[in-house]
Amino acid sequence: PGFDLPAPLLPNGEAARVSPAELAAARGRRSLLASFKGVCQSSSRRPQLAKLHNGRDLIMVCTNGGGRGSAQHWDYKTLMLSSVFSVAPAGNGLHSFRLAEAIFFGSIPVIVDDEVTLPFCSVLDWRRFSVRIRQSQVSQLPQLLRAIPPAEVARM
Repeated sequence: PGFDLPAPLLPNGEAARVSPAELAAARGRRSLLASFKGVCQSSSRRPQLAKLHNGRDLIMVCTNGGGRGSAQHWDYKTLMLSSVFSVAPAGNGLHSFRLAEAIFFGSIPVIVDDEVTLPFCSVLDWRRFSVRIRQSQVSQLPQLLRAIPPAEVARM
C-alpha cells in the first residue's frame, strides 16, 4: 500500500549455470579491474563506458558496435569470472540482469544508476558488497575503483 517493492532480475544465462568449482578457481585470479559487455543504447550512459576500455584491466565493450574494443573477443562468462568489479549500468527497465549476474559470478557490482531502488534495500546494506556511482561519474570510474582500499575490496 503506497510503495513499490523492487524485485531482482535473476540471471537467466551463464550466471545461472556457474559452478562452485568455477567460482573457487576465480577467487584470487581476478586480473581485470572492471568489465562491462552489453548493448549500448545511444540514449544511455553505456557508450560512455565503452570509452573507458583499455584492453588491459578495463574491458568495456558494446555488443552492438561502437567503442574501442571488439565485443567478439571477450567471452561474457570469462569476463565476469576475471573481473574484480562488474559494471551494472541502468538497463531498459527498472533493473538490469547484470546486477544479479555480478553477484552470482562473485564479482563486485558497480551500480551506475541515479534512480534505482535496489532490491531488498530495507534488509540488505548494498554498500557492504557493491559500489554505487552516479551516471555523471562514469568518466571517473577507473579512478574511483582504484581508490577503494584493497582491504575493503576483500571485505566486499
